[in-house]
Amino acid sequence: MHAHRDKVAARRYFEKAIARNGEPETAAVDSAAADLAAVQVLNAGRPTPIKVRQNR
Repeated sequence: MHAHRDKVAARRYFEKAIARNGEPETAAVDSAAADLAAVQVLNAGRPTPIKVRQNR
């Protein structure tokens, strides 16, 4: 359940950042699975997906 909340929070964070700053070509995320999952959910509804660069 905690992982689900983290995914929801990460998605909300990315949606706010996109609304304020525009849509990025690439998003750099850390090793947290919630960040990667949030970007994948956002990409599902977009014609041009956001590329993901994962940092360790």
